Amino acid sequence: MERARARAAEAERRAAEREAHRKGPGPVRNITDPDSRLMPVHGGGFGQCYNTENVISHDKLVIATELTGDPADTAWFGPMMARAQDAAALIGAHRPAPDAPPRIPAAAASAWRWPIRGTARRPT
Repeated sequence: MERARARAAEAERRAAEREAHRKGPGPVRNITDPDSRLMPVHGGGFGQCYNTENVISHDKLVIATELTGDPADTAWFGPMMARAQDAAALIGAHRPAPDAPPRIPAAAASAWRWPIRGTARRPT
């Protein structure tokens, strides 16, 4: 029992020493974007990030996307493939007949001006 107490005391001493020599602010909470997470970034270090998961078709159409707080992609592979299959089925079900002429069912456009002050005004 005495050895266990000595090891616990030594562990507490080392933790206090690490805390005393710590660089930076220590644990940080992001109150403006609580869904983002600290994740390792390319080149070393950490950043406040999201991880995007995207599945694209062979013609580069994004057919499934998800924004996650998980730094690892492996857990999202199965769900993303299921979403991609659902999207592909939906696209296939609404594909026009091969002999149908191409058409654009609707279009929308917007023109915005950005004045020097940084506020947007609707076009006149």
